Amino acid sequence: MFTEKIFAAKTDVLYEVLAFVEQQLEQAECSRKQQIAIAIVVEEVFVNVANYAYGDDTGRVKIS
Repeated sequence: MFTEKIFAAKTDVLYEVLAFVEQQLEQAECSRKQQIAIAIVVEEVFVNVANYAYGDDTGRVKIS
């Protein structure tokens, strides 16, 4: 039912991450209010990982 996806830990792909999360939340029939709240958290966590977790390297982030 739900899938996971691996993204490069780069802020350039934030919109892809958010689109993936939105798709998963719609499948889970989350309310729009829940989707917005979760998207804010995902954006904050993803951007922090992309900016600070790997130094000058580009790591990966698995979203599931």
